[in-house]
Amino acid sequence: MKISVLITQILILTFFVACSNKRGPASDKRSRISIIFDIDYTIVAPSTSKKDSHTVTVEGETYRVNDGVVEMIEKLSKRDNVDIYFFSGGGESRNLELLKQIKSDQGKSLLSYTTEVYSFNDLTQVATEGRFSKRYKKNLAPLGFDLRNTILVDDNELFAVPGQEENMLWLGKTYHHVEDYNKITSLKNLGNLEAEYFPTNPDAWFLARNKLKYVDALLDAALDAEDERKGSFLHFIHTKKNEYIPYKEVRNSHFDNLLTQKPNRGCTSLVLSFP
Repeated sequence: MKISVLITQILILTFFVACSNKRGPASDKRSRISIIFDIDYTIVAPSTSKKDSHTVTVEGETYRVNDGVVEMIEKLSKRDNVDIYFFSGGGESRNLELLKQIKSDQGKSLLSYTTEVYSFNDLTQVATEGRFSKRYKKNLAPLGFDLRNTILVDDNELFAVPGQEENMLWLGKTYHHVEDYNKITSLKNLGNLEAEYFPTNPDAWFLARNKLKYVDALLDAALDAEDERKGSFLHFIHTKKNEYIPYKEVRNSHFDNLLTQKPNRGCTSLVLSFP
């Protein structure tokens, strides 16, 4: 037997042993993880440019698909213990059609990755006055979710009901999508969009443009930690979220590196990459 072949076999065996020790006995069942995405200002925003090709029009409204959303959903769908949901206060027909129109390069729609879509009729009304998110909440309990393993990704933290704060991953400040920071002044002057929802500096604009890529990195790391028995999915998210989500809107090398780091390929991929 050639020495090179023997070395390769030893390395493969070493990786299998390492993976076995890392992930625990094969008989251990991983928890099913439910990841719920809001729609408006989370995966889409109102379009601010007729020339933008990343838009869809539904029921007379044009939406800009946020950067990174399709790639993130595609990647999550490949996790065999993850279920993907959407929950928006919009009407059911609008939500379904919007998700149907957002497609990957292969032509697969976000709706096709979805276990269930929740809409206005699934909200819980808690008040009769005040802004929409004060009157209605996204109560996950009556929808049958296991709150120990469920996260709602939302731009508006007011939608969480008391007792379910740990089930909310807030994205930080909400902004209109702007393709070019230098166009903000002209967009403000049009007067058809609320001025408070425009980023006030280039860092805030850049970080907002990439917010779903940061969410993607956090979810990826949390799911890996769950798989490798390093802690629960929710615990990881809430102890590490400040390291992944730039809530302070300060761009630095750490957040730039998160955008370029490669996802954990896992032990199987490493083994199969050997010649």
